[in-house]
Amino acid sequence: MKRNNRTAGNNYERLIVKELKELGYGDAVTARSESRNMDARKVDVFGKSLPINIQCKTTKDNFKVAEYYKENKDIFPNDKPLVIFHKKTKKNKLKFISEGEYVYLKKDDFYKLLKYENKTR
Repeated sequence: MKRNNRTAGNNYERLIVKELKELGYGDAVTARSESRNMDARKVDVFGKSLPINIQCKTTKDNFKVAEYYKENKDIFPNDKPLVIFHKKTKKNKLKFISEGEYVYLKKDDFYKLLKYENKTR
């Protein structure tokens, strides 16, 4: 089962990179393929042109966002806000299916992104 979880997580990371590239962030990459350092710092997807770092989670259980940020606050890079992409799944007979995808970030980081976006207009 653990291998299936890892595969699902890796597939989700690659999907997010694909979607970001379609949005114009051509330098988006997975940390697994590009940087052991970023991977160790809980960043799954990053790129120089991205205004954020991304951690991807695929779970069937509810994701405890506040606990995750608290447990890893000293590990995360502080150059860009960390945004958590969460794919919530449920088991449907033999397969896991998506119940929805969500994005989490700290409120202060959200305001930083709004200020960044406002400057680029």
